[in-house]
Amino acid sequence: IGRREVATYLVITMAVAGFALDGAVVRLAALAVMLGALVLLGFGLFYLFSSINKNQEMETALASKKNDLETVYKQKPFPSSANIAAVRAEQEKAKGMIGQMQQFFTPIPVEKVTGMGFRTLLEQTVSFLQKKAESSSVKLPGKTYAFSFHAQMDKVSFAPGSFPALPEQLAELKALSEILFEAKINKLINLRRARVSTDDPPGSIDYHEYKGDKNTQMGTVSSFYDATFQCFSPELAGVLESFSKSSHGFIVKTVTVDGTQVADPLATPQAPVAPPAGVVRPGTRPPPGPAAAGGRPKEEARTVLNEKLLKVILLVELIKPAPPAK
Repeated sequence: IGRREVATYLVITMAVAGFALDGAVVRLAALAVMLGALVLLGFGLFYLFSSINKNQEMETALASKKNDLETVYKQKPFPSSANIAAVRAEQEKAKGMIGQMQQFFTPIPVEKVTGMGFRTLLEQTVSFLQKKAESSSVKLPGKTYAFSFHAQMDKVSFAPGSFPALPEQLAELKALSEILFEAKINKLINLRRARVSTDDPPGSIDYHEYKGDKNTQMGTVSSFYDATFQCFSPELAGVLESFSKSSHGFIVKTVTVDGTQVADPLATPQAPVAPPAGVVRPGTRPPPGPAAAGGRPKEEARTVLNEKLLKVILLVELIKPAPPAK
């Protein structure tokens, strides 16, 4: 074979190889395009289904809002501008009433003391109340009466739970006692309060079993006190009036009056005397008097009211703002 034939063969071989290489490149490019198209298709399908779900959620929310709007439109009264203005006016009126009521629920000032500081405060308060009773001519159960704090008078340390409850009770009982003394009752028999710690022994006459109440909606708490005393009906009326006018949230829950078993401690026993002419003892009928001219009996004076010393038991609730949450 000559050189020309060899050269021709090589040219033909290289041409065939070039065509084969170009076909492989084309096939790889086509495959890449197809893969890209599949990726784009998958992304498009994902976006489509996501949009469908989101669209369904929006339709559900829109339907809910539409139902709410229909409910509002069906309300009676209808929430028109005039009705909304009326509601706002009522709210302002309610705020004003609350402000007026707050002047009757002013908290009683309380000394923030503990330990021996409270002991000193207790001695000073008891001494003040004893002098107040003496100046008001009010008898106490005894010269050493401690206004329900007998268990604390000689203590130098106090059980857990005593503070701030004890200073609060002391301030509140002081305010209550001053109301009784200013009304000029005859005698204070006893005051009772709630137990606050193990220092308050069970079975003592200084404590009652009433539990305080807490109103979370109004933000108030209440304490109960029991007062037993002797007085006449005008003094009792003065006590009740003073509680009703107090700015410290005192509310008289119950009034128990017993006028049959209590004698006047200031009265001197005397022998029974026959009533003067014309005066009739309670519970008896007047004797028939001589007939006056014209056949009518002669009218005579009769006792229509026999004032007795009353034994009164008051259950008093004190409503005050609740302490701030810790």
